[in-house]
Amino acid sequence: MGDVNQNSFMVGRDSKVVLIDSDSFQINANGTLHLCEVGVSHFTPPELQTLSSFVGFERTENHDNFGLALLIFHVLFGGRASLFWCAAYL
Repeated sequence: MGDVNQNSFMVGRDSKVVLIDSDSFQINANGTLHLCEVGVSHFTPPELQTLSSFVGFERTENHDNFGLALLIFHVLFGGRASLFWCAAYL
């Protein structure tokens, strides 16, 4: 997906969740990889925190999974910070 963050989703009145902000998707179309060159640091995995830029960087499914896990954590725990960002865990 690329840039996973709290502004990437919209929930309709019927509770249907839709992905928006598609200009920041990483897409492989017909063998051509279109990279996502932006990101929100809070939803970026620890191993990518030292990157100064995402330009030219290919993200993996696991990078998306980290951001999605944080989003789910925020939904379940009312937006509280997770342990991923505690100094003891970095």
